[in-house]
Amino acid sequence: MKLFARNDAGLISPALLRRADLAAFANLPRAYRNPDRTLAEPEAVRARLEALTHQPERLLEDARHLLAGYNLQRLRPEKREALARQILQIVYPVVARIHDKARDRVSSLPESPSRRAHLTAAIGVLEQLAIAWKHLYRETWHRDVRRYRKQRDAIYRHGFRALEMLFLEQRLRALRFQKLPRNAWVDVNHVFFAQILHDDIEAPLPLTGFVGLRRRSGQSGATSRPQTSLQRLYLSIQLFGVLDVSSWPTSLFTVPDAYLDSLDTGIELRRDDGEPLAPGTLITWLNHDAPPVFERPAELAEPALQLDYTAYYNRLMQDYETIAEMRFLDDFDPRRISTPLRRLEDEDRVPVLQLMLSALHKRERRSRRHAVVGENHIRVWFGLGEVAARLLETATPEWRHRLRSREFREALGQAAKLALGDARGESGGHWQLVNFSAGGILISALDGEFGQPVALGQLVAFLPSDEAGAPSIGYVCRLNRPQDRVVEVGITRLATAAELVILDIPDTDGQARIPAMLLHDQDGAGYVVCEPDDRLQPGLPLKLQRGDGEHPARLGELRLSKPEFNLFELRSPGLGRAPR
Repeated sequence: MKLFARNDAGLISPALLRRADLAAFANLPRAYRNPDRTLAEPEAVRARLEALTHQPERLLEDARHLLAGYNLQRLRPEKREALARQILQIVYPVVARIHDKARDRVSSLPESPSRRAHLTAAIGVLEQLAIAWKHLYRETWHRDVRRYRKQRDAIYRHGFRALEMLFLEQRLRALRFQKLPRNAWVDVNHVFFAQILHDDIEAPLPLTGFVGLRRRSGQSGATSRPQTSLQRLYLSIQLFGVLDVSSWPTSLFTVPDAYLDSLDTGIELRRDDGEPLAPGTLITWLNHDAPPVFERPAELAEPALQLDYTAYYNRLMQDYETIAEMRFLDDFDPRRISTPLRRLEDEDRVPVLQLMLSALHKRERRSRRHAVVGENHIRVWFGLGEVAARLLETATPEWRHRLRSREFREALGQAAKLALGDARGESGGHWQLVNFSAGGILISALDGEFGQPVALGQLVAFLPSDEAGAPSIGYVCRLNRPQDRVVEVGITRLATAAELVILDIPDTDGQARIPAMLLHDQDGAGYVVCEPDDRLQPGLPLKLQRGDGEHPARLGELRLSKPEFNLFELRSPGLGRAPR
């Protein structure tokens, strides 16, 4: 542990920190009430809550109500901490069960009422627990070195627990596709910057449990609580926000932290020098109400801190290139990739690396985004089967008849049931268009107003409600809940025209037929979308069956890999547009 060791060459100038109100939290109600004369002792609170262990939602609501009352009272620090610790010990196993159950489900919408109620209750009690420890931190923290030193253990513990509660809140909110609120980001930074003043951020303390973490071997027992530091908690919260993990499949939530562990963080904290940020660097500051950003604001007088993630990014890129090489050579050796990836399913490794590498690049919008004013509804079909059924209805009558013929269905086998099933009709789910650009659209709806399951990575067809004909094709790239009952779906556009095709590929038995979708890019390039299939590899020669006949073709680079589909470049002379 390094304590009071840094000078003006440290992370932030002490002079700049001393001028700032470091413990001014954004979400901290004033404790103005006198203590309730009937205030229960911690043991009595524990007994009251333990009686509700078989009613998890009521237990959490009761705990939240108790904490909300305590957080408004002027309690002695030792009393406040004892009450908060007792309540945390009771509610944590309940929160853990809710978290694990929600995490193990597929990341999709709509949300069931029970899931919403349990997660909302868990988030509510975590918010109040964070407030309790922020009260304790503000009441005990001192700017003066000697006074800080006198209560150092308690101060560090209070700051650590406040960040732990905010870490947990961030993970629970992500299960509902929610982001950490802006005031919470400010409070995360205030705790950390206040600790930087005393250069006290690296001491390890035990976490309450494993919520939000991947268990390691030997960590399953009650006596093996994981340890981490205040700095490590801070970096984990910041990275989770930068990578926008709340829009990921829940099964991948722990991957960013697993890389931090494997690299002994891989993110270096640096003093801000006021110069333009170097590549691989982020910046945040005392009152910043969001994750770190890639550019310093034009006017920034506050204490600021740079985060150098170069080592982290390089390890991700190394794994990405290693997997590509092994796929090309058809010789996969898991020992050549980082431990976090070895624990994942094969189909998840490349997608999660793509998500992380993309998020760690400064994003520059290539096309203007246009907001939509007023009611503007759009029909949307979610899922490979629904999209295929819609394309089947827009095909030429001759090609549609052939695809539906017994000959083709028998040749395709089980694949026909998904890709060439009976059309579902013209309706499509009705959504409100929020904004659009050449690269995609953002749509929204209220919970309960859409019946189709919506999941990250799903293939999507969409068409304005007042138009007919062939839809645009894309995939779900983001799910977000800006308000409790409102959901937003971000869709990346893949093509404005598509058609159903059949891929005839060499097989041990002669020839195999695979249903696919041929996407037409504006520049004339072609892509095929198909279910994940080990037989399909870059460079594979094949025959393309379309409505206008048979064409020689070859698969190009794998451009996109999702649980539901793969997207390959397709090289074939004279692809052109779909025949009409």
